[in-house]
Amino acid sequence: MTVDGLLSALRARLEQFAVDHDPATLLHPAALADLLALAEELNGRLLAHPEAASVLGLAHLQRYLLLPDPEDREDLVTAVAVFRELVSLRPDLVPDAVLAYLRPEDELHTAEGLRGSTAAFADYRSSALLGRALASYRRYASTGALSDLDDGIDAAEAAVSNPTVGTPRAVGATMLSGLYLVRYRVTGRSIDLDHAIDYGRDAISEEKAHDRAARLSNLGLALQARYESAGRRNDLDQAVGLHRQAIAFASATDPAFGQHLSNLGLALRLRYESTANPADLDEAVEIARSAVMITASDHPELFRHLGNLGLLLRERYERDSTHDDLDGAIETGREAVAILPASHPGRAGALLNLGGSLLAGANALDDRAMLTEAVHVLREALRLTEEAPAQRALIATHLGRAAAQHGDWNLATDSLATALRAVDQIVRHGSEFQLARFAGLASDAAACALQTGDIARAAELWEYGHGVLLRHSLELESKEQANLAMVAPSLAARFAALRASGRGSVHGEWLRTIEQIRALQGFEDFLRPASAESLLAAASAGPIVLLNVSRYRSDAIVLTTNGIEVIRLPGLDPDEVQERYFRFAQVIESAGQISDLLAWLWDTTAGPVLHHLGFEHGVESQLPRLWWCPAGPLAFLPLHLAGRHDDPKQTVFGLVVSSYTPTVGALINARARSVSVLSDPPRVLAIGVTQAADEVPLALAVREANAMSHRFPASTVLTDSAATTEAVLAALPDTNVVHFACHGYANPTDPASSGLRLNDRMLTVRDLVDVHVQNARLAFLSACQTAASSTLLADEAVNLATAFQVAGYAHVIANPWRIPDKIAWAISDRFYHELVRGVEDPAWALHAAIREVRARFPEAPLLWTSTIHVGP
Repeated sequence: MTVDGLLSALRARLEQFAVDHDPATLLHPAALADLLALAEELNGRLLAHPEAASVLGLAHLQRYLLLPDPEDREDLVTAVAVFRELVSLRPDLVPDAVLAYLRPEDELHTAEGLRGSTAAFADYRSSALLGRALASYRRYASTGALSDLDDGIDAAEAAVSNPTVGTPRAVGATMLSGLYLVRYRVTGRSIDLDHAIDYGRDAISEEKAHDRAARLSNLGLALQARYESAGRRNDLDQAVGLHRQAIAFASATDPAFGQHLSNLGLALRLRYESTANPADLDEAVEIARSAVMITASDHPELFRHLGNLGLLLRERYERDSTHDDLDGAIETGREAVAILPASHPGRAGALLNLGGSLLAGANALDDRAMLTEAVHVLREALRLTEEAPAQRALIATHLGRAAAQHGDWNLATDSLATALRAVDQIVRHGSEFQLARFAGLASDAAACALQTGDIARAAELWEYGHGVLLRHSLELESKEQANLAMVAPSLAARFAALRASGRGSVHGEWLRTIEQIRALQGFEDFLRPASAESLLAAASAGPIVLLNVSRYRSDAIVLTTNGIEVIRLPGLDPDEVQERYFRFAQVIESAGQISDLLAWLWDTTAGPVLHHLGFEHGVESQLPRLWWCPAGPLAFLPLHLAGRHDDPKQTVFGLVVSSYTPTVGALINARARSVSVLSDPPRVLAIGVTQAADEVPLALAVREANAMSHRFPASTVLTDSAATTEAVLAALPDTNVVHFACHGYANPTDPASSGLRLNDRMLTVRDLVDVHVQNARLAFLSACQTAASSTLLADEAVNLATAFQVAGYAHVIANPWRIPDKIAWAISDRFYHELVRGVEDPAWALHAAIREVRARFPEAPLLWTSTIHVGP
């Protein structure tokens, strides 16, 4: 807002206060926000805008008269500082009542008072810092540029932490809590959320603050966010308690009272989803209803309260099947939409809520008219979200699924493709933590495309929607982008800046920049999704099997030298795949039997695929190569050893040599970098760690590492105390082959924290982000869970195996789950034996090693299904 706009807003508040004498008129957080923003806009140039400076001083003076001591001193100091500067040039703008404060003999001008005018101006600068923080936030809200949000946090931090500034900590802490929470919602960084909570606690320490209700509510929202991120039930219980305190503290006439009620309702809804306690949901509905009832018909937040009530009523309908709740959800959804003009930024969200309720009704009542209305409503919502990729992704997903239910497979495919493009934009601008909300989206999009008969598009959508994070990591190093920097450096610089910026309206500029790049000769396909033709080219060495499991249909989309072939897999039900994964995870923990699982995988998946491809008569020395590319829960199951192992002709192992790849693009990238592991004497780095904190000792780990130096003369061996993270990261760039023999750990909620346990700490996926090895060939991760991804991001394959691929290693040997020390040693020993005796393909070498272990332990398949090859 400009100086004139802020001046007008504050003058209106002063005039209103003169009429109604309501303290909330000047003490409401929105009034303080306007004051801070005006201070920032003036930026110390008071005499350039004397009228605005006078209103600024008057507002602070009036707040001083309303606030209790000592909370009022900041406003008095600021008012005096402003009027002291004005009095020499425009005494007519200084109220007579203030002139007494400006005499040299006044106590404010003495050391015993507030340390004189120097302190006063220091305190004025503190208000200016907070004003700058608020102005930066407003710019962020307008532009979506994360740098503006960062600037706001820096300014507020300076106001709070600089002892010469003198801002009461609780005031700055209130602002910082909100700013950090906003940044967390953009970036998903847990440290921002922790800061929001810490500053929120500082803010509520000021028990007599006039805006205490808002501070309590804000802290409650931050704790809710941490519960949703980390699942800490205590955080949610605290949030509920804080929202209750906010309601108890706030006046019923407070314009934000309805929002406090609404916040409590949503927190209770979260707790209901966690505990299934019906009392929480019932109370949430009544609280949300109260929020609507006390909110004036012209209140700007009424539509939001209506939307929250509709959401809660829909959830209670799904619990109880009470049609009054469904009717209420649809009715409130329609009311929320009706009160919003077409241009209102909240209209798309209101339409989304209404569309969700209509879908629930259509499902429950088998009501075709209601389903048609849902599609219509969601289509309108989608048209309003061109510049908001996060909301666009959500709406397009709902529309696609509504269209699929309607049987309109073309609309379903187009809508889900739109959602995938929006998700891509979300990730590009740093909000990858939102990916978990769209699990299964790419599989549904591919299934809908198959329903239309467009096989090529199904393959393209499968590839585009899986491994988004991996694709972006590989793109950062792409030759295409390096070439752009040489051809059009200014355009490349703008592209890089947009990629690193925040979200919001940068989406539109991003699209315009991409179109400008694609207008350049040779860059027509810049960052376009891979075409079916380019995917097929990757199948030259053997079939690539994209396994697609969806609520609509399940298939193997197979890339071959003859084209794309589709194999229906009716036995692959999504719910059963999920159930099989849960049971398999339990078996791994108990070291039980998995023969039934391997047989089921053969009957439903691998058997139909190999039969279709004609791979039914394997000769051990001439087995064909095949790449598995699974997604979702299927990616956690041992497809490479599916089968009925009492009959070699009914096992994957007996008919093909298997490899895995997270995406076709990753395989293409690895193949472009692949050279024979032993094409010349490799430089080897071997790491062996016997003991890690709280882990069972690995008796053979050091022996496994030392064995590498016996086979490969140019070896560096780091064991136990020498195997530190710093030493390993320093040595990696100069190696062709790296071998880890240690404990591994997969973090199911934060996959970037997964890692290899070294002597000092964990070497994590995050540590490997900036590692790029120029002549890398092979990474052998002889450790547990090194190919295990997060179940929350099952489609993303964020794990150590793919991290080493991004670092440059074309071939990776890894373990999706636990592996005993002696089995790890046996497999690695035989693997390198095969390489040294002349087997060039690491996949073949691993196949031979597993064959040997399988022969030794035929009745214990869990032992020999634990190691896989990832790469070309």
